[in-house]
Amino acid sequence: MAAPVISFFHESGINFTTNHNVDTYSPPCTSFGTYARYQENNVDGTYQWDGWVDCQDGQGFRYISRTPSLGYAKGLAVGETFRRGGGTGMGDVHRNLYRKDSAGSWLAWTGTSCYRDPISGWQGTSVSATRFDTVTGSGNC
Repeated sequence: MAAPVISFFHESGINFTTNHNVDTYSPPCTSFGTYARYQENNVDGTYQWDGWVDCQDGQGFRYISRTPSLGYAKGLAVGETFRRGGGTGMGDVHRNLYRKDSAGSWLAWTGTSCYRDPISGWQGTSVSATRFDTVTGSGNC
């Protein structure tokens, strides 16, 4: 059995309707049990967004892709965990979740909320205003 691939992706949409195909990037620096930083930036003066990932290996952020012009330059930050197939786990930690306001200040997320919970046996749990984990369990978020 081949080892699972760790992929990063970014997508955009309005009212839960995806307006951009999911672009995935599987950098060779990722491995299970390690942390990576993820960043989504609005391209100044446009309605486009760039996705970046930093494996914290000293190489800095690696580019994932850019969305097409979507008509907006701000939005809701959303983290997501999912799996492909039934033979893999989903244990996941999303920590140090911050956003930059229009003045350039970094602020903690205002808290987490659950939009969708379709995988049985796994649930999201809010640990703090800047962290949520995906853990085994049968609760709804």
